[in-house]
Amino acid sequence: MDTLPELFDKVSLTTYDPDSSYHVKITHINNPHSFYARPTAYTTYLPSLEAKGEPINAEEVQLKDMVVFKSKTLNKSLRGSIFNIDNKYFDIFTPDYGFLEKKVPVTDIFKPKILGVVPPLAVHCRLANCKPITAKWEDKAIESMKFFVGEERALLCVVEKNPQILTVVLKNSCPDDISLMLAYCGHSVLGYVENQVSRLTSPPCQKLYYTYRELKLNDHIRVRMQSGKLPNDFYVAVREDYEQYLDQQYNYTYFCKKFCKLEVIDRLQVHKPVSVRMDVTYKYERGIIKEIISNSKVRVLLVDLGTTIETHVASLKVLSDRFLHYPAAAIHCCLDKNQLNETKLLTCVHPGNEFFITILEVGDNIEKPHVVKITPI
Repeated sequence: MDTLPELFDKVSLTTYDPDSSYHVKITHINNPHSFYARPTAYTTYLPSLEAKGEPINAEEVQLKDMVVFKSKTLNKSLRGSIFNIDNKYFDIFTPDYGFLEKKVPVTDIFKPKILGVVPPLAVHCRLANCKPITAKWEDKAIESMKFFVGEERALLCVVEKNPQILTVVLKNSCPDDISLMLAYCGHSVLGYVENQVSRLTSPPCQKLYYTYRELKLNDHIRVRMQSGKLPNDFYVAVREDYEQYLDQQYNYTYFCKKFCKLEVIDRLQVHKPVSVRMDVTYKYERGIIKEIISNSKVRVLLVDLGTTIETHVASLKVLSDRFLHYPAAAIHCCLDKNQLNETKLLTCVHPGNEFFITILEVGDNIEKPHVVKITPI
């Protein structure tokens, strides 16, 4: 109770300045342009605000009165403001959650224990850089937003504010912010709605290249054979990078199934990072376009396996920049010329085998392979 006076000063729309950010709980979603978020820092005040006082008589209740009521929606007592009165039933808006509870009987309404004007804890928001495909939000877009938001804590980044609503970017453990996730799934369009002003005039720039393990001259590392043939063109992987690739495979495939096909939102470009659906396993692999064969066929290097495949463009999808930040597992190598005559070595190195390599000349892992010496274990 003693901490509530400080809440009176803290909670106000005017505190949500542009470029500020807050960890929040998303409490209610109408659609991507109308949802409510409550800073997690305010959670500690809820028990006091939701404490029930004395029962209330129907004759005492007036529009906009603040009460505490039993909510069937959340199965708990909530603070609410009387929105509509219909005989002895009441529609009540919840300022700490953002939804309207209808037909609450007077027997479920109580006076609040905390008297005085406590500002709403939930703030009304809309997603920036996001607009519906049709004239209004379709049900599948709303359901997708609820799925991506989930129950976890999110980071709310304020882009613009006005007295009625905040325009925000919303981020959580999804590979990209919620606006981009909806666009990847084809449920929204990246852009702005009428009367919405933002300094972001285009979608955030994506990282358009893979991260590779940094190798230096004379590095001596243990690797596994990924693919290719000795001596001139083969790929290896450091065990830690390969294990990380395996750990990421499930999440990667899960999110790729929800992304747009590449040809829907972008043109084919050589050296462009892409996601590739494998016809046999139905899993997705990270790749880079090596050659455009035709309008429907491309040759793609799988950067974690080192193999190059020919595939239809319908098998390609957008690659989220989240999946560009862990290193490509496959390291492009060629054998030092002094080992070319070691026939036994050339025949015993097969995919899956482990051995040591020593870097004799550093390559770029794209066009120029690393020149290495192999040492059997």
